[in-house]
Amino acid sequence: TSRPCLESQRFTAKIWRAHRVCIRSGDGHATVSVEGFTVPLDGLPVEDYPTLPAPPAGQPFTLDREHLLRLLERLKVSAGSDDTLPMLTAVCLQVEGGQLTAATTDRFQLGEVQLPVDCLEGQQSAGQVLLPIGELGKVAKLLPAGPVTITLPVHRDDRWASVQAGPVTATVSVLDCEFPRYRKLFPDETAVNVAVDRA
Repeated sequence: TSRPCLESQRFTAKIWRAHRVCIRSGDGHATVSVEGFTVPLDGLPVEDYPTLPAPPAGQPFTLDREHLLRLLERLKVSAGSDDTLPMLTAVCLQVEGGQLTAATTDRFQLGEVQLPVDCLEGQQSAGQVLLPIGELGKVAKLLPAGPVTITLPVHRDDRWASVQAGPVTATVSVLDCEFPRYRKLFPDETAVNVAVDRA
């Protein structure tokens, strides 16, 4: 009784690893073929598919995909996992003066990364925008190598941010909550600064 489920898992794994997947469709049916496996699929009415949200008119900035992945990898350590507190499962993004500031916290630890990004001078600032770090991380892993443009909404009524790289465009939901005001915890000046080798 577990074999169909097992075959489905194997087929899905092959799709993720494969360089080429063949999809044929017609008469409301389709087949997906990859590495010797072929699976038939029943089609669904196109009109039942939900309307995709329009890309937000907002504040775009561009960075390399590898830099984005590395940033999210560093910040997920300090992100929370309690879905009842969505602001703690988010990464807080803010772009000012060509610099991206990204932060996460689970109330016990805080992570902040600052990274130079390409953006247009004089554009309207989106302020702080909260995106689910898990959702953004999944999208980033599916993007092709190269520059990635993230557009943050500048209007509170816009509940989506867009992520675009090459031919791929994805939308990520914006969380309607406030990130903890952590900056007041850090003094503007310190008497002692220490730098250590990361290794």
